[in-house]
This record gives sequence, C-alpha cells and structure tokens, in this order.
Amino acid sequence: MVLLLGARGAAAAEFQVNQYTLYGQYDPAISHDSSGGFVVAWHSLSQDGSSEGVVGRRFDSSGSPLGAEFLVNQYTTSFQKFPSISHDSSGGFVVAWQSFRQDGFGIFGRRFDSFGSPLGAEFQVNQYTTSSQSRPRISHDSSGGFVLAWHSSGQDGSSYGIFGRRFDSSGNPLGADFQVNEYTTNLQTFATISHDSSGGFVVAWHSMGQDGLGYGVFRRRFDSSGNPLDDELQVNQYTTSGQSNPRISHDSSGGFVVAWQSDGQDGSLRAVFARRFDSSGTALGDEFQLNQLTASSQQSPTIAQETSGGFTVAWQSFDQDGSNYAVFGRRFDSSGAALGAEFQLNQYTTSSQHRPAISQDPSGGFVVAWQSLGQDGSSYGVFARRVPRPSVSIGDAMVSEGQVDSSSASFMVQLSEPPELGPLDLDYATADGTASAGSDYTATSGTLSIPAGQTMGEVTVPVLGDTLYEADETFGVNLTTTGLADLVDPAAVGLIVNDDAPPSLAIGDLQVAEGNAGTSEAQFTVSISEASGLPAQVDFSTANGTAIAGEDYTTASGMLLFPAMSTASQTAVVMIHGDLLFEPDETFSVQLSDPVDATVADALAVGTILNDDGNFLITTAPAASGASLVRRYQGD
Repeated sequence: MVLLLGARGAAAAEFQVNQYTLYGQYDPAISHDSSGGFVVAWHSLSQDGSSEGVVGRRFDSSGSPLGAEFLVNQYTTSFQKFPSISHDSSGGFVVAWQSFRQDGFGIFGRRFDSFGSPLGAEFQVNQYTTSSQSRPRISHDSSGGFVLAWHSSGQDGSSYGIFGRRFDSSGNPLGADFQVNEYTTNLQTFATISHDSSGGFVVAWHSMGQDGLGYGVFRRRFDSSGNPLDDELQVNQYTTSGQSNPRISHDSSGGFVVAWQSDGQDGSLRAVFARRFDSSGTALGDEFQLNQLTASSQQSPTIAQETSGGFTVAWQSFDQDGSNYAVFGRRFDSSGAALGAEFQLNQYTTSSQHRPAISQDPSGGFVVAWQSLGQDGSSYGVFARRVPRPSVSIGDAMVSEGQVDSSSASFMVQLSEPPELGPLDLDYATADGTASAGSDYTATSGTLSIPAGQTMGEVTVPVLGDTLYEADETFGVNLTTTGLADLVDPAAVGLIVNDDAPPSLAIGDLQVAEGNAGTSEAQFTVSISEASGLPAQVDFSTANGTAIAGEDYTTASGMLLFPAMSTASQTAVVMIHGDLLFEPDETFSVQLSDPVDATVADALAVGTILNDDGNFLITTAPAASGASLVRRYQGD
C-alpha cells in the first residue's frame, strides 16, 4: 500500500542568468565544476560598447549567483560570439569564442580561476588565419589541459574542414593546429568535442555529401597526445536527407554518446537521434530516436552524460508548448533505454525558447540554459533551470503485532529534493528476515510514485496478529529506482514487536514412599500453560524441611527446558534415601527460579516422604529365678 504525504520542497523554477537586458543575449554555453557550481557564458549585443561581446556569470551548486555577470573578451571591436566553456578539475575554466576582425574570423580564449578571476589575457587559438575560423568547442582533460576544435575555411584545401589544437593546464599550446577530418570534399563543419578520463578525446562533426546525400555525422578518436586512434567513421545509419549539428559526451569508462538532428527520419520535418559507442569506438547497437513528439521539428540537441553512463539530452521543439519553440529533454540509462517520457524544461512559454545548452553536475543532476524571447522585458535573454537529482532514503518502522486482526507497519520514504519534471517512481518489495511472509506479515510489492514538488511518500505493509508468545521479528522493505534518483539508504527494517504474554510454569506437590534401602526417584511434574514460539526454561533446587538432605534425600538442582511449540511437561527428579527406621513422614521442597521466556505461576512444591517402616512392640517377661531379664521385640 502506498500513501502520498503533503511535504513539499521548493520547486526549482527557471531563473534569469543575464543582468544586462538591453537588445539581446544569445547562444548560452554552460559548464560545471567538481563541487556542483557552474558558469554560463553567452554573447550579448552592444554590452561591451561594440557589436557583440562574450559575457559570463558564475553560480553555486544551488543556483545562487556568485556575483555579477562579467565581460570575458578584451578585444571589443566588431563582434565576439558563439562561446564555448569547459572547467578543469580545480574549478578553473576556459571560455573560447569566435572573434571578427581580430585576425579576420578567428578563435580566441581566456582562462579564469575558480573565483572567476582572469588568469592572464585572452589568447588566440588558431595558427592558420586565412579566411575564417568559426564555432569553437572546448573540452578539458583530467590534468587541466584542454583541446579546442572548430571549422576553418579553406585550410584543408576544400571548403570548410575541422581543426583542433591542444593546450596544457597553463594555457600553453601543445603543438600546432591539426586537421581532424580526412574526407575533405565539400564542407565539414560544426565540431563537437569530449574527453575521456585518460585524456583521450573524440571529435564529431557533420559533413556534406560524405554519406551519399546531404549532411552526415562523422567522428574521430584521438589519444591524450593528439594522435589519431582510428580513421573517421560515420555515426548515423539513416542517410536520407541530412543529419547534422552533432553533440558528444563521455562517461567515466570512456564510452561516449553522439546526438544529432535528422531531417525527415521520424516522418515529420526534423527529429533528434543518438548512438552509443564503447571506449574503443565500437557502436553499441543502432541509432535511436530521442524525441517522442514527432510533429513539426525537434532539433539542436545538447547532451550531458553521467559518470555511470546514463545521459540526458535536451533539444528545441517547435510548437510543442503551443507557442513557437520550447525546450524539451529526456533521460536515458547507461544502456540507452529511456527513463520515462520527454519533459518540458522552460516554464515561461510565450514566444520562443531555444538554443539549449546542458551540463551535468557531479551529483547526477543537470542544468539547462537557453535563450528566451521577451522574457526579460527586452529582446532575447538567457534563462536556465536546475534539475537536481534527488537522493532517496527509507526509514525503519516498528509496530506492535496485535492478537487477531492485522495492523500496518509504515515506512517513510524521504527525498532530498523534490522531483522536478514529473513523478519519481520507486519500486519496493518486502523480504523475510526472522519474520515470515504469510504468517507474520503480508508480502507486499509495488511502485511508490512521488509527484513533482513533493519530497515524502509512505509504504505500508500489513502485519498479521496472533496470540503466540514469540521473539520480536523483523522483515525488510527494499527500494529500487529506474535511475532518476540516488538510493542512499534503500533498505528498511520492519520490527514486529511481540505483545503476547509468555506462558506460565507450575510445579506440583508430590508424595513418595521412603523405601527400606537404597534410593528411589521422586518425580516432580512441571507443567507449561500453553505452547510458546520460544523455548522456555526454568531452574529448580531443593531445600530442607523436616527431611534432611544427605540423610533423607539427595540435594538436587538443575534446569528444565520446554521446547518451542510444545505443551509437554518436564520432570524435576529428586533421589529419596530408604531406611528401616520407623519415623514420622518428612518433607522437603523444590523451588522454581529464574524463568526464561516464561513466568512462574506456582514456584514451590512440597515433597512428602511417607514413612513405610512398621512400629516396634517391646514386652518384658520375668526371668526364672537366677536368670536374666528376657525382652521380646516385635516388628518388621
């Protein structure tokens, strides 16, 4: 049985990133540090006094701003736009962008420490400066080094080609520009890059005409020194029309996922697809569709992957929320199976919200940023939404057993954060401990669904009452999840407290004939009032009355054990000494003490030793004269 309680957490609403709102702020990029803080960068019209400039703002792990927005670029003539951002393991970050007229069209970058302070001046990334170099993408390795990839006009001898350059953690170049693509006919553009944990990296891009028709998505792997590990390979399987605008992300094992948009593949205008690869670059199955709604256009995917291999993809969808473009997403496990339905990320739905960017936080949640038209009171503004990953715990429960009817054990399930994007489903099932399903409780399983905005739920398990005295018993309730939460304490113990009285013990009096010689047994019966679920025991010992230990009986003591579920009586044995002496009946006692899992209703028994020797008749006859006195004894 499942109950939902009214406890609610604060829903993480979307928030405005930019402070400067004149004209427009566009094309956000986002990256997390290892503590869960994040930085958003975007380009802003006229804010740097010229055309467009690159602006950033830092936030802590709760989404609170860490100061005001700041200008990234130093050169402000003409425009600087399309930023990309990546963090190193210490919390420092690098922002890269394309700049017009600084070397023509060129790629520039700037390093910042974990407090957002610049680490020197901006620097030029590309060596080849002829024509244009555009749309940079950046990724860090675990040592703080980073690699940028971009598309460059004419550098590969044809139209556009994909190029990259490596830098160490201090921003020093590690060699010259290098060409990524092998196929150079037509154009190869819109690079995306991601590192694995060893420092190797993968670059993906789209290429015109290489798969036979329109754009296709290709990728190439490199080791940590920038050496190619293989030839470029095609990612998409469906080749009709165009597949373009790829994004890539790695997991901790070196596997990676590439997502892209595909024209006409889902029967409508455009859809988003993905394909998984292992650390050697081998495809893990076929490409698969990410979006569920297929009407109109779903495009511009962005992807973030958890260390465990699960991943989240966000994209823009036309008219799905009833007003132009909106931002939607969907989560997947490490095998590529969808974790529930697609969900809307933007809450403000007037006009258009599009160009999403996503970043995974270390705790498994994520942040998505996008540009939104008119929401900040001007033209486009940058907005974001945090989607934390809840941690789940279930508390233990204790319940009195009861005698006849069933009662219920209530287990409280607590979330650290309310689910943001729909209900969180948690499967639960009971398991025997010392308690047995069917006799002590009712086996229970099911799904607890905690709605968005709530942080608590309750699982109840029926407990079966009885009148049997027994030990307190336990059973378990175990939670499992589909991967949308972290199970920090998934197992609870239910304690069924016995509330039945223990059985009572009683010892009865006994009479026994003494006998003439040797010993005989006096067997005292100790009875139990009812069967018990536990073995009972009691000590016994003798004590003198008119009978004397050692003369009339042998001192006796010991322990009597009553097996569980038995009503059989037990016997305390005392050895009686026989003799020929005529004497009164004599008594001794047997005392019960120190009962375990029982009470004593009658603790004292009297043993009576019945004299069985005859009386003696003494007569005296006069003796003949001069003779002795003669006596005659009569008896046994």
